[in-house]
Parts: sequence; C-alpha cells; structure tokens
Amino acid sequence: MGEVGGVGTEGAHETTRKEGRGMEGEREVQGKIEAQVTVWAVELGKLAARADHEVAKVKKDYYGEIERLRGKIEAKVKQWGPEIEGLKEKAGTVEADAKRAIGELYSTMDGRLKALRPEIEAVLAKADSAKAEARRMMEELRAKREAARAKAKELTHAGDQAWGEIKTGVEKAWNELRAALESAVAKFK
Repeated sequence: MGEVGGVGTEGAHETTRKEGRGMEGEREVQGKIEAQVTVWAVELGKLAARADHEVAKVKKDYYGEIERLRGKIEAKVKQWGPEIEGLKEKAGTVEADAKRAIGELYSTMDGRLKALRPEIEAVLAKADSAKAEARRMMEELRAKREAARAKAKELTHAGDQAWGEIKTGVEKAWNELRAALESAVAKFK
C-alpha cells in the first residue's frame, strides 16, 4: 500500500469514507432540521389562520356591538328630542317671564321714585328754609343774650337810684331771651 502525504492509502480511503459518512450525517441532520422547520411552518400557518379567523370573529362581534349601541343611542335621542325641545321652550318662557318681571319691577320703582321727587324737593326746600330760619334765630338769640349781659353788667355799676330801672330792664331782657329760646326749640322739634 502506498502512502499519500505521509498517510497510507488505506488511511486516506478511511479518511475519505469518514468524511463521506460525516457529510451524509450532516445531510441527514440538515434534512431532519428542514423537516422540523417545515412542520413548524405548517403549524404556524395553521395558527396564523386560526388567529386571523378569531380576529375576524372578534371584529365582527365588536362592530356588531357598536351598531347595536348606535341604534340604542339613536332611539334615545329620538325619544328625548321632544322632551329636550319642550325644556328649551320652557326655559325660553321662564327667561322671558323673568325679564318681563324685572322690567315691571323697574318701571314700578322708577314711577314711585318719580312720584316722591316733588315731596323730596319740598322737604329739601323746607330744610333749606329751616336752616336759614335757624341762622336768623341764632343771631337774634345772640343779640338778646348780649343785651341781657349788658343789663347784668349795668347792675354791678348801678347805684341805689337806678337799681329799680335797671332791674326792670334786666328782667325784660331775660324774659325776651327765654321766650325766643322756647320759640326756637318748639319750631325745630
């Protein structure tokens, strides 16, 4: 037997056979893997088809429920429509009534205030007149008071002869002052 590259011919054949079996083994493994991948691909295809079917069923149910709810909502809107319109009309009537009542109240109060205006003007005129009268009376009372003081001073300087005349003058001044004061108090009570 000959040698090929330091190995005998028989050894080279053996290596080639082993390599052949190794390749066959690899092909066999690769075939098994491909067969398993094919099985899985078929299973995935079935699962995808089932998932698509379930999704379609859920979508159908979902859209069916939406349509059912839409129908219920539309029925309620139709039912409530006249009620809502009635409430809108009532609200408009209430608003109009309130505005009318406010307008009437304003007119009434304005009329009453206008009717009171002459009375208020008269009271103000009387107050102005009373104010002027009070000033006049105060001046008159001040003058009489000063006259009474002057007569009282005369008493301190008077002699026996003039005592009777001065006493009468002081009493007269006092009586005039008291009468003017009582008149003023009575007038402004």
